[in-house]
Amino acid sequence: MNCDWVKSQITLYLYAELDDAERIELERHTERCAGCATEVEQERRRHRLLDARPAPAVDANLLAACRLGLSEALEAEPPRRAFAWPRLRLMFGALSGLRPRLQPALAIAAVVVAFIGGWTLAARRSQPGALPVFLQPREDVSLANISSIHAINTGASGQLEIVFDTTRRRVLRGTMEDPRIEQVLLYAAQGYSNPVIRLDSIELLKNRAGDREIRRALIAALRADRNPGVRLKALEALQGMVADAPVKQALLDVLRSDENPGMRIQAINHLSKLRDASTVPLLQQLAIGDPSNVVRMRSASALKDLNAPDVF
Repeated sequence: MNCDWVKSQITLYLYAELDDAERIELERHTERCAGCATEVEQERRRHRLLDARPAPAVDANLLAACRLGLSEALEAEPPRRAFAWPRLRLMFGALSGLRPRLQPALAIAAVVVAFIGGWTLAARRSQPGALPVFLQPREDVSLANISSIHAINTGASGQLEIVFDTTRRRVLRGTMEDPRIEQVLLYAAQGYSNPVIRLDSIELLKNRAGDREIRRALIAALRADRNPGVRLKALEALQGMVADAPVKQALLDVLRSDENPGMRIQAINHLSKLRDASTVPLLQQLAIGDPSNVVRMRSASALKDLNAPDVF
């Protein structure tokens, strides 16, 4: 290791961003080189002086946007050295099948129509690099400081592990009873950029749909998420809450405006359980005017179950 390399790595060293091998080499070099040791100590003093200054007030939205931009820029950089910014490269697809209560041939048709062409979800998993920091049991999580979420993992014992970035890689471990876990999952479910993270979050939140705040997040995902697989997962999470007025309204909105026929079929399935006559006019409109033949047939079947005519 020469002096130029050591001086170029001092900042990374002080922020604990070097891997163990590089850190050891740098420290051994400074033991032998008085000039580099002085550079490290001077930089360390500058850090202490800056840390001692009062922190200026920063708008939370601006901070989150800056961190996200930095994270995306780093991900776009080609890999250089194993110890530099960790790269995430795991890509996988996910496909959610639909099972409407129709004849087998109709169910197969619904799958084909709903997900023609399929949809792919990309997730990034961390590779070895700088060691992550594990949050302490009573350490708070500041959502404004999260620049990216890399993974949500579930252990056999029900223990959850959420891996995310702030100024460096952080790991939060706990159960669903930990309010910090719920806080991060709600944050991730409500429009986080990676659809796999949104899907994982909703999967973990679905058994708590009785909670008002969680139910609001699931309804928001059902109405507005860009990914049909995530919307479908939110719909499944709300299936036991169809009698709730906001949930029922969200399902009716799916029937009116969701472009995915599979979503409309599943909404009909769930609304049919209510046997609510107020849904008849909308089902009649779908039975005669929906662009999907499968949705028209399912609407007619639901009207028959309600003893209602399938046309005006």
